[in-house]
Amino acid sequence: MGRVRDALPAMTTASQRRARSRRRPDAVLPRRRREEPVRPPRSRTIALPLISAIALIGGALLIAMAVVGGGARPVEGPASKGASVAGSFSGLPASGYALGRADAPVTIDLYEDFQCPACRRWGETVFPALATNELADGRARLVFHDFAFIGPESMAAARAGQAAARQNRFWDLWAALYASQGPENGGTITASGLTALAGSLRMDTAKFAADMGSSGAGMAVDASIADGQRLGVDSTPTLVVGGRRLVGASYAELAAAIADASPR
Repeated sequence: MGRVRDALPAMTTASQRRARSRRRPDAVLPRRRREEPVRPPRSRTIALPLISAIALIGGALLIAMAVVGGGARPVEGPASKGASVAGSFSGLPASGYALGRADAPVTIDLYEDFQCPACRRWGETVFPALATNELADGRARLVFHDFAFIGPESMAAARAGQAAARQNRFWDLWAALYASQGPENGGTITASGLTALAGSLRMDTAKFAADMGSSGAGMAVDASIADGQRLGVDSTPTLVVGGRRLVGASYAELAAAIADASPR
């Protein structure tokens, strides 16, 4: 599970490496805290202007494998888990960052960083059951929120998500990015790579590149991070359901939270 640092310096120190090792998730799901009511955090800050500046030089994930086809077609290539995740939302209504019926009585707010290994595992192990049950039958809808804090490549991927959402292809990109997730800030994200990925997803690449590099994309990511901080989000993946914050929730925990938040 990822955990927020106070800032994003240009170099990695020994203390940061130790903190990063503490952040790395367990083999199946990240360590979870008990559910707790949402409350404002105590003075946690991310240098949002600095993140925006770093994002300008961020790029895109060069993905030669695990490409999701148009709509909700499965991932091509050897990334079988990516194919399974992409197939999970086949037929579900999608609008921007929202997945599921707009009139669903319960909204699940999902805060993630595309470089977070625990987020990838949550998508592989929990999301398919959520999609085929609560999302498919209209009991809940899922809304993604950027919480890009691991580093500049997180910001670059988040900006790519903004560009994909403007073509209503966010969830295809979400599945493809996690299917081919690399090491944190390992240098695999380049601007040309994300544009190539958009092309393989049959997006308008000129519009995608322009939107990804726009000031609006950076501002939207900053605003999403700030909203998460106000809710007390400091780890990824974090889900907020009916005013309750859950970190790395299992499907059983999430289904119970949805049931509790559903109208009687």
